[in-house]
Amino acid sequence: MILIFPISKNGKVSIRQDISLVSLMVMVTKSKNLNVDQPNDRYVSLFGQLKSATIRNLTLENFNITSIGRTGFLASRGKKGYDGTPMLIENCHITGNYNSKESIAGFIGTTYDTEFIGCSYKGKLTTSSRAAGGLFTSGKII
Repeated sequence: MILIFPISKNGKVSIRQDISLVSLMVMVTKSKNLNVDQPNDRYVSLFGQLKSATIRNLTLENFNITSIGRTGFLASRGKKGYDGTPMLIENCHITGNYNSKESIAGFIGTTYDTEFIGCSYKGKLTTSSRAAGGLFTSGKII
């Protein structure tokens, strides 16, 4: 599956419906200055939920989100696929700020069976919840 996100003249990306992805491979190289302001919504992220995804060489610079929370910049939830294949997040780097009332993370809110290799998050996670994490807030990594 190939996803194309049109960028308007003002530099903003608009996605007007949920995208459900299984076995996704993302091969985007770099994106700058993404701002999402949805203060009344939960699970606000680049991808809603990922299963058995491989994401490599992704850089998001100055990615800023305001929402209720329970999510991360990449996905609210990540887990292995139906065939048991775990997720792989490799050489991915995110800078930006996330403001929420509930749990938030730099990459994925809740994750199960995910391998992170050479990834980094730099920014500020602001929440009134007790759960905030650089890679994820809860779950299990490989």
